[in-house]
Amino acid sequence: MKVHRCTFTFLIVLALSPQTANADVPQGIKFGDTVEDYIIFAPNMEPFTEQFSLCSWVRKLRTAVSPTWFSYATISRSWEIIISDDGHSRLFSAHALHKIGQLDIAPGTWYHYCMCWSLSSNTADVYHNGMKVGSLKSRPGRRLRTGGSLVLGQLQYSYRTVSGHPFGGELSKLNIYSKKFSAEEVRDMYRAGLCSQIEKSHGNFRQLTWESIIQQSRRGNVQLVDAEFADSDIACSSEQSSHHGIDTDIDLGFAGTDCGQQLNIVQSKLEALKIDLESLNQTQSDSQITLTELDLTITDRNRLLTELDSTKTELTVVQSDLESTQMELGATQSELEKIRGQLRVAQTQLEATKNDLGQRLNQTQTQLNESQYQFKILQTDKAETETELAAIQTELSATQIDLEATKLKLEGAENQLQSTKIDAGQVLDVTLNELDETKTELEETRTDLQEIETVLERTQAELEISQTQLEESQTELLKARTQLEKGQTELAKTQTQLEEGQTELETSQTQLKESQTELEKNRALLEETTTELGETQFQLAQAIRGSSSDVPQVLKFGRTLQDFVMFRPNMGSFTDQFSICSWVRKLRTEGFPCWFNYATATESEIGISDHGYNNLLGNVLKVDQLDVTSGTWYHYCMSWSASSRSADVYYDGTKVGSIETPSGKRLGTGGSLVLGQYQRALGVIETRLGDRYSFGGDVFKMNIFSKKLSGGEVRDMHQAGMCSDIEKTHGDFRALTWESIIQQRKIGNVQLVDLDAPCTFGGQD
Repeated sequence: MKVHRCTFTFLIVLALSPQTANADVPQGIKFGDTVEDYIIFAPNMEPFTEQFSLCSWVRKLRTAVSPTWFSYATISRSWEIIISDDGHSRLFSAHALHKIGQLDIAPGTWYHYCMCWSLSSNTADVYHNGMKVGSLKSRPGRRLRTGGSLVLGQLQYSYRTVSGHPFGGELSKLNIYSKKFSAEEVRDMYRAGLCSQIEKSHGNFRQLTWESIIQQSRRGNVQLVDAEFADSDIACSSEQSSHHGIDTDIDLGFAGTDCGQQLNIVQSKLEALKIDLESLNQTQSDSQITLTELDLTITDRNRLLTELDSTKTELTVVQSDLESTQMELGATQSELEKIRGQLRVAQTQLEATKNDLGQRLNQTQTQLNESQYQFKILQTDKAETETELAAIQTELSATQIDLEATKLKLEGAENQLQSTKIDAGQVLDVTLNELDETKTELEETRTDLQEIETVLERTQAELEISQTQLEESQTELLKARTQLEKGQTELAKTQTQLEEGQTELETSQTQLKESQTELEKNRALLEETTTELGETQFQLAQAIRGSSSDVPQVLKFGRTLQDFVMFRPNMGSFTDQFSICSWVRKLRTEGFPCWFNYATATESEIGISDHGYNNLLGNVLKVDQLDVTSGTWYHYCMSWSASSRSADVYYDGTKVGSIETPSGKRLGTGGSLVLGQYQRALGVIETRLGDRYSFGGDVFKMNIFSKKLSGGEVRDMHQAGMCSDIEKTHGDFRALTWESIIQQRKIGNVQLVDLDAPCTFGGQD
């Protein structure tokens, strides 16, 4: 019989990325190779708690150990998701897929990566270039934790703390989807290629998008570049076909005439081998988990053995203590015999004690009578104190009437103001002296009460001693014990009445302090009215001198702690976005001169100094390279919005840095704005470091806009110059204006003076 050999032709599909003709070159994020080169932000991970697919194009450029390009960590779990480009993938800390040996990717090569996980399957499948290369098993019921930080280009050793595993490569088209992709969906994404838009076909499942990632703040040497292609099989070109394949003739060595039947046998064997391979991979993963659990079991066993040895040692000590206790017990029995003899002697002494107790009871009754007499005296003192307080209240009411009359007189001429102020001051001094005398008398009364209380406490202690002796006496002393308890009850009542009297006294003292506070408020109101009158006279003098001058005016601040402007503006327009812009002249080189500070009841929310310090919502930007010459005018802007979670800082129209703010954080309202000083709490000027925070410079054309100005708008404002009116072109967005700021109350050495510098245009001095 003639023997035929069946030769089968297999098409080995390499599935090398097809591209669309004339597609645009996609953008990539290129990372440096130092620990300072990374992106960190806090995305919303709620959509991914039960399933996700994390897919990206990755270009390997380093051969170091574990160059990590994706690291997600929470406060409670440092390693939720970790992916590096040397084959390591880690999910939920303890469950890791270690390096896959066959994935030896040459530097400079782009490859496609996907990790697809779901809570229902407790499995994460890992794909390289559309091919499944392994799986990660997760604990049943374990969900992805939220509220964490995501770092691209570095490994997070703990929450928001990076370690020394820089990526140094390039990423493109990184997206996270809120579903677990099938193997076919991953393969289709890989075959569509880097230059396709296939990721958008998944619609709302694409929750964390590449477009939002490239908008995040970048630290160190991290650049947004056009994706670079070192190999022709991945570049965006119109010459690529839908797939590449190799036709290979494989002689399987079957002899026979029915090649179709033999092909079916081969296919069956290949399917069986594929199932065995998947089972082997699963067994290997389970073995790794089992080895980890075994290590933990051995550790627990060693710990239990150590605890057992410690317990044996403790039992030996207890046994020794027991023997000692038995010996002490024998000695204790001898002591008991001695005590019995002593008790017989004590019975004899009890008879003598009975007589002594009778005498002490008589003395106690006498002391109780004295306490009642002193309490009556205290009640009398209380009534007299109440009468004095009523008189003081009457005097306070009269003083209040005098103050109201003084306030009305203040509305008259300045000459009457001075005389009235002197009279009011004398009345206040007399009233305060009387209050001090009354306070002294109250203190003396309180001292007497404390002495009485001391006598009562000493009496109570003696009664307790007597009660103890009575309880140890025989039944014959029962009557004396009953009388002693009655006396003790009366003493408690007396003490309660004394405490009530003391409480009433403290209430009176509180009312007295409130009256003093009200007097201080009236005095402050008097001083404020005087200051307002002075400002009105100054404005009137300015108007008389001539209001036709068009020379711009600036706010000039002194250098002491008493020199500032403080007011409480309506900040409701700036809770979601704002831009603070002003011309500033630096005149001090020492300390930390602060020219703008806004604080609420909870925190200092905005702080700006003229030595490069910028604070917003607890986040700080220090611009060290800006060495502004003393006496020089410069233009400053801080432009922020809650949606971007970033505040851009500009000097002379140039952006010098950004401040990242937490997601959802808004500017508080109801605070106080201080110009020229730093406030450490709402309306409280920081004085602990002396005048180091005092501004001592000049401010001109400070406005706050209710929108985030763009870089172009800030640049135009600087180039227009100090004497232009470009700020008015923003219309109603200019919510807090320079015209309203210069009308606010100026405290200490703060003056509104003419601009002594020439008007500048085009950013030139």
